[in-house]
Amino acid sequence: MAAEGGGTSGSAPKPPPPLLAAHLLAAEDQRRARRLNHARDAQIFAGHHAAWMEDERRLLTRAAAVWDEVTSLRARLADAEADAAALRALIERLKPLSGTSCRAMERERMKGRRKGGRR
Repeated sequence: MAAEGGGTSGSAPKPPPPLLAAHLLAAEDQRRARRLNHARDAQIFAGHHAAWMEDERRLLTRAAAVWDEVTSLRARLADAEADAAALRALIERLKPLSGTSCRAMERERMKGRRKGGRR
């Protein structure tokens, strides 16, 4: 009866049933395949990540250059507007003089014709 109850304390462990052994081998194969897939996916992601970081660096550099250009153009626009305002003010100051000097030049020309000279 002692042999039927599970054996003696000195006996070797029984091998697992064939179906269980096949499941264990399949599970181990799946684990290895997942580990390899994970490593491959990590390499792919690392490559993409490096490309994304390079794109981000390039875009940030380009954005900074565009911002500098916008700032420069705004300063040039402000200067041009100030110049235009100064020119408009000068034109307004000279308007009364232009009518006077044109009339004076016309009078001088008419005086010259009356004296007999033609200009």
